[in-house]
Amino acid sequence: MGGQIFDCQVIGNTNLGGYEAGGGIYAKNTQVRNCLVAGNAGINDHGSPAGGGIYLDGGSVESCTVAKNI
Repeated sequence: MGGQIFDCQVIGNTNLGGYEAGGGIYAKNTQVRNCLVAGNAGINDHGSPAGGGIYLDGGSVESCTVAKNI
């Protein structure tokens, strides 16, 4: 069983280094609903963007605004 992220604002976060993605949300088997995910960054070891908004390993994203992430 995963988690739940409901009715949240995830704004202006950064995840640096490694192969990681999901500067805003990085989760497994999680429901994300009615959220704003904006202005987040995921940067890998090479300084390149690596999925700034949401990285979800199973689960769902419903009724969310995901904008201006790198």
